[in-house]
Amino acid sequence: MYKKPSWLWAVFFFLYVFVTFNVTASFFEKNSPSQIYYQVLIGFNTFFVLHYLFNTLALILDIIAIIPFYNYIKPQATVITARYFSSGIWKWLLALRIGLLVVGRSYDFKQIQSIYRDDLLITFILITGMILLYAPSYYANFIFAYRQEKS
Repeated sequence: MYKKPSWLWAVFFFLYVFVTFNVTASFFEKNSPSQIYYQVLIGFNTFFVLHYLFNTLALILDIIAIIPFYNYIKPQATVITARYFSSGIWKWLLALRIGLLVVGRSYDFKQIQSIYRDDLLITFILITGMILLYAPSYYANFIFAYRQEKS
C-alpha cells in the first residue's frame, strides 16, 4: 500500500525546483560567474570544454529529475508521469546523475573549496544544506528506477 509523503517532501520539492531553475538560469546567463569561470578555463586549454559540457549535462539531468520527484509526491498526477518511461531509463538517469555529481560540478566544487579555505564551519553547513536539498531528488529517482510496480 502506498503511503503519501508528508508535507516536508513538498517543501523539499519546491526548494529543489527553485534552486535548480535558478542555478540553471544563472549558468546560461552570458556574464554569470560560472560562465566566466568556464570561459577562462577553456581559454587556457580546450580540454576544459569537457568540464563545461559535463556541467551542462548535469544541469539538464537535474531538470529532468523533477519528473520522478514530482511523481513521487503526487503519484496520481496526470500531467507528466514517470511511469511512461521504463525503469531502465530511470536507472540510466540515476547513474548519470551520480557520475556527473562527481565530474560535472567543477565550478561548484571550486566554490566549496574556496569557502573551505576561509571557514570550515560555513563549508560544513553549505555541504549539509546541499545534501539535504539534493538527496530527496536522488531518492525519488531511485524509487522510479528500482521500485516501480510492474504493470
